[in-house]
Amino acid sequence: MADHAIIFRAAEGRARAATLFLWASIVTSALATAGAVWDYHLWGRIGTGIGASMEEIRLKDDVSLLLGGLDLAVFLGAAVTFLMWFHRVFVNLPALGIKDARWSAGWAVAGWFVPIMSFFLPYQVASDIWQASDPTATTDYWRTRPLKPLLNRWWGFFVAWMVVEWMAFCAWTRVDCLDESR
Repeated sequence: MADHAIIFRAAEGRARAATLFLWASIVTSALATAGAVWDYHLWGRIGTGIGASMEEIRLKDDVSLLLGGLDLAVFLGAAVTFLMWFHRVFVNLPALGIKDARWSAGWAVAGWFVPIMSFFLPYQVASDIWQASDPTATTDYWRTRPLKPLLNRWWGFFVAWMVVEWMAFCAWTRVDCLDESR
């Protein structure tokens, strides 16, 4: 078996693209939230008998559709560019001397999409990346490097977002997602 050279490949371009999409996602999410507030107030007026013109309802629907589509497109762009960056930095670990990461490069990306595993596997991969990338880490003791609170906060907010999205889906579809009799 041939001994392949381990190559470190720069991740800056992917990081810039992911950062750009993540900032754009913040903007489009804020705009979509403003559209949802408009929607809420419009339906509140209709529900209390104040009413609204058909033109206003159509305009609200058109704006909501546009903002929703834009938000979805930017979210997908952010997800793809983030996963491309995440994969690249994970694949670079062997070039840093790390050969005993908990997961493979394939799982570094696939773990985001597997139910139940998506609650812990990406965090473990991110922890490995964080600890192994520490300039003071050695190949023998890289796992003992402390994790910064930022990583834990990021993951906590991500898990909270997943739970809120799931609850919103259940409420929107009027499905009892906890009903075990189905």
